[in-house]
Amino acid sequence: MSSDNKRFGAAGPDPNSRISQKLRELYRSVEQEPVPERFLDLLEQLDQAEESNAAKTDKNSR
Repeated sequence: MSSDNKRFGAAGPDPNSRISQKLRELYRSVEQEPVPERFLDLLEQLDQAEESNAAKTDKNSR
């Protein structure tokens, strides 16, 4: 019996490697999903707020 078999028994390979594989598969599927429109709208609002704030800061520093 190899040291791996002693360590993990007859059940097979390390369960952590199986979990890691499944998590990678899940991550890949989520990674391929489109960004929700609501999230893009929120990012646009944030950009506008930052631009507005930067303009106010520039105006006040003159």
